[in-house]
Amino acid sequence: MEVLRRRYRRGPQDEAWIAPLASALSSAHLIYLVGGAFVGIAFQSFVWMLLGAQIGLDTYLARRRQEAGWRPMGTAKERLAAT
Repeated sequence: MEVLRRRYRRGPQDEAWIAPLASALSSAHLIYLVGGAFVGIAFQSFVWMLLGAQIGLDTYLARRRQEAGWRPMGTAKERLAAT
């Protein structure tokens, strides 16, 4: 989550939601782990849902980055530079 938070900290306006969500998920995980040190809540399903949300966010953003970088023909400027 820290990598995602840093990567999308200063992004375009349509990606402004990513850094705060990564910070919130990271904070929630830390708070849950600290709370679990004092109360026997280690095997509750909430921690698994939290991990699933973190993995899902990372997978979604990786797929978005891959799709953004994929250009089958390249731009017109790139085709002209190659000739």
